[in-house]
Amino acid sequence: MSKAATCTLRIEASGRIDALAILTLEVAVEGVEATQVDVDVFGRDMDVGLHRFGLTATSPGHFQGPGQVGICTQAVMPWRARVILKTADGNVGSWFDFDVIRS
Repeated sequence: MSKAATCTLRIEASGRIDALAILTLEVAVEGVEATQVDVDVFGRDMDVGLHRFGLTATSPGHFQGPGQVGICTQAVMPWRARVILKTADGNVGSWFDFDVIRS
């Protein structure tokens, strides 16, 4: 993405993120025209597989859809959400790191 482009990820959760709970993922994009947005969720330090969630455009530059994190045996699991923006010039994006405390 160019310097003027921004990508914001919002994970809607009521208080905490629980494994396997369906979460609303929202991505806002400015400065680049995305035709499709996917969010990959995977463990940063442990191979727990790759989970890809395709989001739906809700308005120009805004995408939304369901997603979730998997179950892990660690007390605190470090996750990464990689946002992939499909544009006319190819794929661009960023990633966001977060931790989930086992419930």
